[in-house]
Amino acid sequence: MTTSRNWHYSAEIQYIPWTPKARTTDDLSSDHLPVIFELNCPKDEFTTHLSRVTNWVHFQQDIISTTPPRLPLKTEVDIDSAVGILNEKINNSYSKNTIVSSSKLIKNPKTKALIREKNKARKRWQSTWDPAHRATYLNLQGKPNRLLEKTKPIRKKTDKITSLNANGKTLLTDKEIGNDLSEHFSKHFSKAEDEVPSYLTDNTCHHPQENILSMTTPNEVKEVIKNLGNHKAPGHDNITPQMTKNLPIKWIVFLAGIFNAALHLCYFPKTWKRAIIITIPKKSPVKSPEDLRPISLLSTIGKVYERIVLRRLQSYMDSINFIIPQHLDSEKDTPQPTS
Repeated sequence: MTTSRNWHYSAEIQYIPWTPKARTTDDLSSDHLPVIFELNCPKDEFTTHLSRVTNWVHFQQDIISTTPPRLPLKTEVDIDSAVGILNEKINNSYSKNTIVSSSKLIKNPKTKALIREKNKARKRWQSTWDPAHRATYLNLQGKPNRLLEKTKPIRKKTDKITSLNANGKTLLTDKEIGNDLSEHFSKHFSKAEDEVPSYLTDNTCHHPQENILSMTTPNEVKEVIKNLGNHKAPGHDNITPQMTKNLPIKWIVFLAGIFNAALHLCYFPKTWKRAIIITIPKKSPVKSPEDLRPISLLSTIGKVYERIVLRRLQSYMDSINFIIPQHLDSEKDTPQPTS
């Protein structure tokens, strides 16, 4: 098989998603008559696995070289503007200090041998349940963990939705499938309101003596960022947890200022309300929109702000005994004693 747009097969083809053109050729000196199938499939049908290597030291140095702007942060527009500046700076520094290339890790003979050895050890353990085989498997799985993690996206098999049945019609193109899924999910989910209901703002924002939404500090912001999972997917702003963990202290102070202004105004920036919707199959094969479950990928910085707000709400509810002991603890997810 060649890497060009025309694929050449010398074996039986059971299923292909494009209409092939078959022709014979006598160019080869052989006892058999070669048959060439030309699929002429579009280039966008292929996915190239890319690897990204970021120099985090240079990333930090690039951000440190720029001083955060001094903004008034007195209105919602000021907050949205500050969030935009922060997002732009992080993404620019990341792109300048990240090398993107086609992943060749799976072609490394040592890597292939390591994967084969690990898979064999797992099969031996699952067939014999011998503790010695289990120890060998765990050692192979843990020692080269970072190496195997990088090859996982390459080895992982993903099923693409090639068709969808909706309203008695069969949808074949990506545009038709995307439009139908958008219409389907829009019927099941309502649009979030930009304005906070008055009964919430009256009870939280205008009673500072109750200290419901106390101001945050750079140390608290750093602590929340530190507890973020490194492998969580980013939102539409493309900011990952690892980027936020490598922010220098003066930009952490700038971020804390944004949070404090938002807390003071009881405001949640609009950009943090946006989400990327991706679908996960409930079963295979997928035949209709009901076979897909949507999940939302939210902004990482928005998640940090949510956790800071959550801490204050939990503290306030504990102080007024709002949650009865029979309920699950909202932070630990464990039943509380009833005595």
